[in-house]
Formats: sequence, structure tokens, C-alpha cells
Amino acid sequence: METDTPNPAQRFTTLIEELCRVLSKHGRERFVDAAMLVLIWNRLTRLAKRFAILVERVRAGTLDDPAPARSQAASARPEGAPDRPRVPPQEVLPHHFRWLVNMIPEAEVHSGDLCWLLQRLEMEELIFAAPRQAGRILRPLCRMLGVDPPSALQLPRAVRVRRVEETFEPAPEPEPAPEPAPEPEPVPAQPEDDSGWPQCLEPEPLSETEEEFGELHPPERPPKNRD
Repeated sequence: METDTPNPAQRFTTLIEELCRVLSKHGRERFVDAAMLVLIWNRLTRLAKRFAILVERVRAGTLDDPAPARSQAASARPEGAPDRPRVPPQEVLPHHFRWLVNMIPEAEVHSGDLCWLLQRLEMEELIFAAPRQAGRILRPLCRMLGVDPPSALQLPRAVRVRRVEETFEPAPEPEPAPEPAPEPEPVPAQPEDDSGWPQCLEPEPLSETEEEFGELHPPERPPKNRD
């Protein structure tokens, strides 16, 4: 960045100071608890300090330098130390969109100031140089004032994988076995007449050809027994 470019940290600090004045002037009128006002005040002042440090690191070209690692001895809790008390819900800052404006409507006038600041060239250059660090500072302020952050500060939306529930279809019922075909009823026996032939098998009269053949070739009679 050029040295004659306006310092975005100064403009950001001015915006934070105006919000702190709104807290002190209208917080009690809106029946905001004193502990909550202190939490909001501390949050705003920390954002201003972090932003000023970020601007100086970007200007000095030391943004890529890793932060000093914390020693395990400093982070470890001494043995026998009492547990940290739980923070009551009324002493925890909200996280929903536009929460500060809903709590103190007089802060809404500074939402336009934040939109104007985000559109400044020096702020765009800062966000381009350090999008991750700037997003951690500017996104909470945008959320509390009800301002949609620019696309360079928006986090990628997590892809929601739709869970496919396994559905077990019941097995198809077996088809009923085909009924066996009925057995044919037996043909009733035909009564026989005196000649010993069934009535249904009565001999038909011989044709003329058969009669002539019988006359020419009479059937041979078996020889009689002479004994």
C-alpha cells in the first residue's frame, strides 16, 4: 500500500468509538443489563485493537510471520486450581444476525457507516492482502450491525449432504400355486346286449364289396375231429 493512503485503522477506530458512545448513552434506556454492556464494550474495543495490529502488520510486510507459540507450561492449568465458573446465559454475547441493533436500535445508524467503510479502496486492498485475518474481525461486526459482508469476507457454505435413508421393501408375496386340473370323469360302462357286443360297438352292415369278397372266399372252417 502507498504511504499517503488513508489509514483504515483510524476510520475503523472512529466507528468503534461511536458505537461505544451509543452503548453508554442508550444502553440503560433500553434496559440492557450492566454486565451485558460491559461485554459488548470489551468486544468492540478488542476488535479495534486487533484491526489496528493487522493494518500495521500488512504495512510492514510481516503478515506471514507466524505468531509466537504458547508454551505448554503457560497454557496448562496449575494442579489443584478450581474449575472455571460457568458463565450465565445473560452474560454471553448473542450470535444471531443484527443482534446489537435489535438490542439497541440507536446503533442502526452506524450500519451505513460500516457499509461505506467496507467500500473504500484502502479497505478493499486490506481485505485482498489479508482476507482470513480481516474476516475474523469484520464478520462479527457485520453480524451485530445487520450488514451483509462483501463476497471477499464470506465463508464458503458447507455442502450439506442429504442423507439417503435405506428403505427396505417387503419381499413380494409368492404367487399361489395353480390349482391342479380336475381329473376326467371315467366313462361309464356301456351295457351289453344279448349278442355280447356293447351297444356302442354294434357291427355296421357290410358294404357290397365286402359281401362279394365273402362269397368268393368263404371263411375256412376248422376240420372236425374224427375221433
